[in-house]
Amino acid sequence: MNNPIACVSEFISLMNNVFSILFGIQLEGMTLEGTKKVRTKIYTQERKGLFGNVLAAYGVVEAQKRNTLHYHFLLYGGLPPYLLQKGAQFQQIRDTLSTVLEQLFHSEFPRYLHVQHCLYEYMKDKFCFNNNVGLESDFKHMITPTLFKVPPSPLDDPVRWKKFCLVLSIKLGIHKHSHRCNKAPKGLYKCAVDFKRNLSEYFRALQLYPWDKCVYQEAKKRYDELPPFADTAIQAEEDPKDRDRAKQPILMPDERIIFWEQKRPLMNGLPDIYGIEQDENAPRDSRQSSAPFDFERAKDQAIDVIMEIVRCHDDPDYENTFLHLKNWLDNLDKMKVRELYIGLCEKIPERNAYVVEHNRVHTAMTGCNSCLSLLGSSAQSDGAMKYICEYIHKCDIQIAHAIPSLYDKSMKYVKLHPSVAGDTGTTKRTAQHILTRIRNTASSQREICDTQAALILLG
Repeated sequence: MNNPIACVSEFISLMNNVFSILFGIQLEGMTLEGTKKVRTKIYTQERKGLFGNVLAAYGVVEAQKRNTLHYHFLLYGGLPPYLLQKGAQFQQIRDTLSTVLEQLFHSEFPRYLHVQHCLYEYMKDKFCFNNNVGLESDFKHMITPTLFKVPPSPLDDPVRWKKFCLVLSIKLGIHKHSHRCNKAPKGLYKCAVDFKRNLSEYFRALQLYPWDKCVYQEAKKRYDELPPFADTAIQAEEDPKDRDRAKQPILMPDERIIFWEQKRPLMNGLPDIYGIEQDENAPRDSRQSSAPFDFERAKDQAIDVIMEIVRCHDDPDYENTFLHLKNWLDNLDKMKVRELYIGLCEKIPERNAYVVEHNRVHTAMTGCNSCLSLLGSSAQSDGAMKYICEYIHKCDIQIAHAIPSLYDKSMKYVKLHPSVAGDTGTTKRTAQHILTRIRNTASSQREICDTQAALILLG
């Protein structure tokens, strides 16, 4: 980046707009003036955002290898975790909460949109768009960089607004395995960020139960890793009035571990086409049948199946999309169509398992990929700050390993430059001087990029 000051100024402006407009809360610790205000907020007077009334927000800004900034943040408010924890044991309240949460957190896409996106990915990986006449205009919504997209008005044209949010969300919200998925220790045997996710037909609450010791030992012999035992039967919370106050004078916290599993339905696969898996160039003896097979007919059947799936009459641009896509598939080599169809048969049924948790309006308005996770229990809420703290002190060297070296250097500095305070020479003042020197030395040896330095100075 040639101008880190401009990048940071734009980043601060973007984050202020996201929090004030989309989330309904004004950031007080990220302003170009550097001012901070401490005040008591009244819940009923706050402006509602995508997730209801947000009471507070806290986050950490981190830089990537390209020196671009991104945000890890927590939102407090909306549906509080203790309400989700206690309401999960009642069927009627649980159903109402599931309906509300399903509108806020999205992790699924329609089947026709998955097929359209797979076709786009296949075109991008196998071909150059400039060599295919008509595809630029047809897939303009997927080729155009996300930051340059102008969203339609949700009031004037709600149909196009819905399509805009869906298309942009699926473009940015499908997880693709990369080298980061191999990050140790979890990445040594599976994806480090736990994709693929579990499939679920609806948004539901689950409770984790401990494994029975005998059952666990027997299952451990067959599986390398055992997931926690989850069940939709939510155990009722113990009534505090029924406790023995002599043995339990202080009310114990709710030890149930409850979490909300997002809706990720299993989709119908593509129908089987006889002989589509056969290879035209393979020897006839290795084919499924010795009779001659019509590959052109199989190609036409595959195209008809694909076009029937992508048929969406709610799409205002349906006719243009249908014609361009049909012409492109007709001009495609029959073995390419075979390869494409086999790939769709493998990917489509469980593709919702690779959808990153998001909010479609937030993704469409920011134009970038994001992961919005629901903290639906007290255990998740209590551990959320630990997640943020890992980004605050992110360092490859453990602080315990660096303390001895910093301590020796700090002791030499204190002896050469003693404190000038009135209580110099006392144990308390010497300890404060040494600890302050250790902190300053560790901070001065930390390496930051130009955008981080500009953010510290401006924000």
